[in-house]
Amino acid sequence: MLPFVPIASLLIELDHRTGFLACFTNAGGRKSTQSVELKRNILAVLIAGATNLGLARMSEACGVSVDTLAWTQEWYVREETLHEANRILVNHHYGLELAKAFRGGTMSSSDGQRFPVRGKSLTARGMNLHGRRVLDLHPRVRPVVDLRDQADRPHRPREPLHLG
Repeated sequence: MLPFVPIASLLIELDHRTGFLACFTNAGGRKSTQSVELKRNILAVLIAGATNLGLARMSEACGVSVDTLAWTQEWYVREETLHEANRILVNHHYGLELAKAFRGGTMSSSDGQRFPVRGKSLTARGMNLHGRRVLDLHPRVRPVVDLRDQADRPHRPREPLHLG
């Protein structure tokens, strides 16, 4: 098991490796080196948004005023700067050895592993992925008796199709 690491520490390490915080430039077009305080504020805004904490609660948690965080968000954390930072992070991830073991980054899953398979399966559903038809298989194995007992169970469209 991996050790606990605070998200801010992880993002600081990621910035040392990738320089992604440099993407967050001033909306006024001024080029300047980012101070430690500005980087801290950008990270606070990013974490507040990513965790749905909001700027007010993030302000309480990190000790930076809400006004400062709101100003940082307005002038630095914009859609175009987020896209550029995301591009840098994805490219960095794509270059890692471990990422290459997972088929070049063309598949992902937030609720389970997904394996493209051919043919028919009781535990998979058909889907189009990157222009080709595949079966979406969640590797949760149950005895066939359990599958028959659960076969008519309704499920929501985005719910994983594992039964049981």
